[in-house]
Amino acid sequence: MISYLQGKQIAEKKIKALERENDLKFVLVESKMLETAKLWLFYYALKPASPTQELSTAGNAPIAVEKANGRVHSTGIARSIDFYIERIEEGI
Repeated sequence: MISYLQGKQIAEKKIKALERENDLKFVLVESKMLETAKLWLFYYALKPASPTQELSTAGNAPIAVEKANGRVHSTGIARSIDFYIERIEEGI
C-alpha cells in the first residue's frame, strides 16, 4: 500500500511527462481529487497565465493511481468517470 503523498507524487510525475509531450504547463488540481477504495484520481489543468485565472480541467482525463502499488491507469473523457473507475477496479 502506498501513501496518499506517494500517489500524488506519481500523478505529478505523469503530469510532467504530459507537459514534455505536449509542450504545455499543467498544474495538479488537488481540490478535485477523487478517492475510491482502490484508487486516487488526480485531475490536472493548464497552468493559468495569471493567479486570478480559474483552473479548468475540461478536456483532461484524470490520472488514476492504484493505492496498492502505485500503478498508473488511463482514464478518458468520452464517458463518465464512474465508467472508467469501474473498468479499472474490475481489472485490479
